[in-house]
Amino acid sequence: MLPHLQTKFVIYISMFFILIFSVLSDHAFGKDQYKGTGIADLLENMTREQVRKKAFERAMNNALAKAGIEVTSVDGLSRMEREEGEMFENFIQFTFTRTNGLITEIDTLIDEIQSVDIPGGKPILQHRVEINAKILIEKEEADPEFQINMAVNEDIFREGDPVHIQLNSTKDCYVTIFNLYSNDSLLIIFPNSEMEDNFIGENDTLRIPPKDAFWDLPAGLLPGHDTSVEALVAIATKKRIPIQLEGIAMRNGLISQNDALLTINRWRGKIGISDRTEAWCFYRIIK
Repeated sequence: MLPHLQTKFVIYISMFFILIFSVLSDHAFGKDQYKGTGIADLLENMTREQVRKKAFERAMNNALAKAGIEVTSVDGLSRMEREEGEMFENFIQFTFTRTNGLITEIDTLIDEIQSVDIPGGKPILQHRVEINAKILIEKEEADPEFQINMAVNEDIFREGDPVHIQLNSTKDCYVTIFNLYSNDSLLIIFPNSEMEDNFIGENDTLRIPPKDAFWDLPAGLLPGHDTSVEALVAIATKKRIPIQLEGIAMRNGLISQNDALLTINRWRGKIGISDRTEAWCFYRIIK
């Protein structure tokens, strides 16, 4: 999407956004810090990087569970997996925060492949990850009257087809939209150089691109892929609070996987639950 925006804010992440329902328990590794462990088997149909990502995801979920937090996957992706009967290559099971907690710091303690003996069978290889996670517990409650809805013009796009986004909100707000690709990369597509004002009024409809725009959002496949699943993630805030990427180590517009998650979680933590809301939209691209 938007090739001329590709140099802006491309972020690689192994896990994006965490859905949280509960509150702090007494299993802290330190004050507001929790140790999490994740293990994933090396399977023939998965690359080592995919297995590593899965182990990291499980370690983060384990740390959240020790904080008394229940993690729930995004319904849209789970539904697509069931309907199509497949696991999308390099497309992780995304989770995101709705209430009460955010991982804001991660210290990786163990990140290695290990051989595990199986009684009466051959040893198996597993990727083991242990982390120490700092978790921000948000004590506010979400505003039930603050909701956004987002949709695109198709469920399946051919490469090069224009993608049209439509979004409305129940309250005045400022919207940031992320394009999440199937290789775990992420691009902030709104606001952008063509639409810098990200304000949307109560009960108004935002269209991206606008009807009279001279530019488009073409659906694009990743190199070497014949099909791909992408997600749009919209975060709306009651006040204008831009994401600050200054001070984050970047190379050619990229930041590390964990830095991406933590940077966005710190931003969301500053906003507060009662002042933000989120919406997701999934679609497939084919040649």
